[in-house]
Amino acid sequence: MALYNARPDLCLTGRTLMGHSSAKDQQLEDHYFGSIPPRVTAFMKELEIECHKLGIPVKTRHNEVAPIFENVNLANDHNQLVMDLMKRIARKHNFVVLLHEKPYSGVNGSGKHNNWSLCTDTGINLFSPGSNPKSNMLFLTFLVNVLMMVYKNQNLLRASIASASNRFEFRAAGSSANCAATMIAINAAMANQLNEFKASVDKVMEEGATKDEAIFRTLKEMIIASEPIRFEGDGYSEEWKQEAARRGLTNICHVPEALMHFVDDQARSVFIGEHIFNETELAGHLEVELEKFTMKVQIESRVLGDLAINHIVPTAVSYQNRLLENIRGLRETFSPEEYEILSADRKELIREISHRVTAIKMQVRQMTEARKVANHMDNYKDKAFAYEETVRPYLESIRDHIDHLEMEVDDEIWPLPKYRELLFTK
Repeated sequence: MALYNARPDLCLTGRTLMGHSSAKDQQLEDHYFGSIPPRVTAFMKELEIECHKLGIPVKTRHNEVAPIFENVNLANDHNQLVMDLMKRIARKHNFVVLLHEKPYSGVNGSGKHNNWSLCTDTGINLFSPGSNPKSNMLFLTFLVNVLMMVYKNQNLLRASIASASNRFEFRAAGSSANCAATMIAINAAMANQLNEFKASVDKVMEEGATKDEAIFRTLKEMIIASEPIRFEGDGYSEEWKQEAARRGLTNICHVPEALMHFVDDQARSVFIGEHIFNETELAGHLEVELEKFTMKVQIESRVLGDLAINHIVPTAVSYQNRLLENIRGLRETFSPEEYEILSADRKELIREISHRVTAIKMQVRQMTEARKVANHMDNYKDKAFAYEETVRPYLESIRDHIDHLEMEVDDEIWPLPKYRELLFTK
């Protein structure tokens, strides 16, 4: 708790806006396989008791993940309750729960899996292969329709998961997310796809085909059409990015651009066509998401600027002055020849610190001006795009200079707890 309170960026944004990686982090994967620390076990035990009081089926203790498999509405409600319980109970054990998707740079993010499936109201699993050709038809029909749904709605699915801190991975929503948004998107898209499939089969049957023949012909067309999304390699690799582009698939890393697909033609056909939202509700959802993104980047920008100018720069300058005093002492003590040799590394360090401090101050000033320009925009869409394109890039560039200074300035005077303390202090 004390370390958390000593990091204003964690307190105000939920993540570290600066911090050089620790010499040891996840190389040994002990975060997966190690025993659970006693303090954490005590926290988990109380959490389990409180969950059971609310009827939430928590039965797994693990360093990494634990599943809840229920009807989607109930599972989402339970997840929201668990998030609230975790935060409240953690403080009783002198912990703070960080639900930000990426609280620490370079360390595995924090998410929750969307393990989505379909079954009938009588308990038949629609994604279970059949034991004979007839029963397997049900499995093939729904599997192929899922492929087609994903292919046609790739932009909508991405929009439902896009945020200022997420890498847009639909299967793993960020820990802070309400999974209802992603579930609404995929369920609505699947309903829309099944309705279109039914219409296609009916049309083929009107041309004289039997039902089975119509289904097979329609499925065959969908298998061919959805081929671009089927890839058996590493979906995280550069190879897949290049291959996806070659196949004509979109790869949007720009948050406002991704969110704008909530109101494109395909999204409208899904949400409005299936009577999920009307035009006003859909436009309102987009406005809320864009404004939420803008405010998150705005807050992070302000916090980073404050820490950089009021904490990091004064500390770096103070250490630089100590180095200057040291150089003056060397000049007074040694001959000119020895002085040049002995002071060379300190002169280089002084020069490096000066460059970093100058760059930080200049970029904070530029970031502030970019934020002022964006804040005067009346249109919420323009403002979100401005924050993404003209403000957000400074977060990484300023951080890079600060992280280098962290490795150069005396540890004794560095003003913020470092990653090794945040991650490994028990």
